[in-house]
Amino acid sequence: MKKSQTPYPKPEGLAGYLERMPQLRSGLNQVRASRQSTQLLLQCMPADVLKGVHTVRLIGSTVFISVTSHEAAAWVRLRRVEIERAIADKGLKFNEISVTVQSSVRPEPTPRPAPSVGATESISDKATYIESERMQTSLARLAETLRNNAR
Repeated sequence: MKKSQTPYPKPEGLAGYLERMPQLRSGLNQVRASRQSTQLLLQCMPADVLKGVHTVRLIGSTVFISVTSHEAAAWVRLRRVEIERAIADKGLKFNEISVTVQSSVRPEPTPRPAPSVGATESISDKATYIESERMQTSLARLAETLRNNAR
């Protein structure tokens, strides 16, 4: 066999590697089915209710709807019959719907400020005083990366 010919194509992404492992294939199928049911559940939500929905999950025979505010929870409860009908029309089986309000929303992460040019020069200067050659190389690379990101 020539070197240019490979017996199997290289798998793309994590799913490709998991497909090759028979013991993990069933778990991968379960995750895919969960994602698909989540997408179907989101399609079942009315447009005005969907604005306040944080997550929708089907676990066992219960549909869990997590909303962002008490007002959104009230809207879900008022439109419950319509949501149940839409979910049943999609072919998903469930016995009850549980509505919960998310108590706190995680704030958006604030970007860290870039280090000043003086700080990167200081790291570069101090790297020369370290005895370990590996540490010198690592600090020099870190200083170079910080310099490039500061631009």
